[in-house]
Amino acid sequence: MSTYTAVKGLGDTITCDDCNNITEDWFSGESRAICKDCYSQVSISWSELAQLTHATQVERFNFCMCEDNEGNENPYNDCPKTGE
Repeated sequence: MSTYTAVKGLGDTITCDDCNNITEDWFSGESRAICKDCYSQVSISWSELAQLTHATQVERFNFCMCEDNEGNENPYNDCPKTGE
């Protein structure tokens, strides 16, 4: 399983090792650096999926289920509260 760490806000840009795009939001791991789009396509294990939070889901997939839950309870404790 691949383990990547988000690298943001450092002012650095990289060329993605997968798609060759230049980006400021990138992830580093296994002696590689990949862009956010390529990172969102990296497979995820069931145990990693179970450990997602609102912040990590948005970081990885640029979306959280709370954004489209039609009034249902938010899926994660750290989801933004609405109507308060």
